Amino acid sequence: MLYEGNVVDPANHNELLILGKIATFCASARVAFNEHDGVWRVSGDPTEAALLVFGEKTGFKKDELEQEEPQVAEVPFDAKLKYHVALHAVGKKKMLTVVGAPEVILGLCKNQWMPTRSRVLTAGRREEIESVVHSMSRKGERVIAAAMIPTFRGAIGDPAELATALKGATFVGLFG
Repeated sequence: MLYEGNVVDPANHNELLILGKIATFCASARVAFNEHDGVWRVSGDPTEAALLVFGEKTGFKKDELEQEEPQVAEVPFDAKLKYHVALHAVGKKKMLTVVGAPEVILGLCKNQWMPTRSRVLTAGRREEIESVVHSMSRKGERVIAAAMIPTFRGAIGDPAELATALKGATFVGLFG
């Protein structure tokens, strides 16, 4: 993995590891190498395939991760909602992860994840993140925001309950 031309080891960066896990949890696509043609093939949404590849580059193999932390429920990406939700059993707890349009995800978040703890997502910090989103967009990047609720106690089958729970999400980062 590279950052500004320098090699970065995700194992040394908790922020990359949590983003990699969220990407892997929320990626419904599959990627396979076709040896006959010598090309990679995507089955499913290309954006979710990119999330899956990012997750793999940070060390997460979807099948192995889901054996350890199985998916309990999912709300696939919806153009109206502009997000994709995945709920996984992590030990005796449930972890909810969500990826989607930055303006929607940021609107749901009350906190921001930091490598050692979560802190309140202030208006100033929210503006800084929005500025980064605009900068990335101006460069032609497709920008996806990621958030989580590390200990989720509800059910995502009930749209009203899910909408209420998501309003307390923790912003984790951006993919471009």
